[in-house]
Amino acid sequence: MSKEKIIPECALPLTPTESPAGWKKLREAIDKNDWDGARSALEAMGLSPKLVPVFLAAISEEAELAAVEKAGEGKGELFSQLSGKLKFYLSTTVKSINESEKITAQIEKTQADATLALIAHEAAKKAARYRQYFHTWLPGLFGLPPVENPRHSGALSGFAIPPKLFQAGTAIKGQRRINFYEFNSWRTFDESAGETPRRKYSTFGAQPATNPIH
Repeated sequence: MSKEKIIPECALPLTPTESPAGWKKLREAIDKNDWDGARSALEAMGLSPKLVPVFLAAISEEAELAAVEKAGEGKGELFSQLSGKLKFYLSTTVKSINESEKITAQIEKTQADATLALIAHEAAKKAARYRQYFHTWLPGLFGLPPVENPRHSGALSGFAIPPKLFQAGTAIKGQRRINFYEFNSWRTFDESAGETPRRKYSTFGAQPATNPIH
């Protein structure tokens, strides 16, 4: 009886995992409302098909935030300009009732316009932060390279979680909870607590094939 041949781990075939092409295929399926295709794309990358609603929520919310951010472009500068006008109107000396009424109307309009500009500016800033969260926590879904050294970068610590993503993530049931402040927690949420994750090799971004993702 021959002895069992032990194959070194480095000689084992690579486990299929995320790649730019895989993420693109997933994104295209979700954009087409092809849920079977989306689940197949996730499984092909070694990810849980349960993630479809989470990634759908991410794509939808990120697009909404992009619109808010675009609507707020230049509104900070506009607010500054209107504030300057308001100071001028408030310091103007009027010489008649008619002139006073005109200045009062200008003040009211300028105040209203300045308030709207400030609201749009602050909303755009908030939207930009939420979008940065998406691009950091789920870069592959948006065609972006992964964050380098995620365990040590602290890149997620200062973010607020986008609300629709949080709702979708907490609604799905897996073996573990998705940790929204932990990189790649969506990758392992459906593995049992005592399960040792399969060794995977990332082909996503510029990482070499010898770097395992734990």
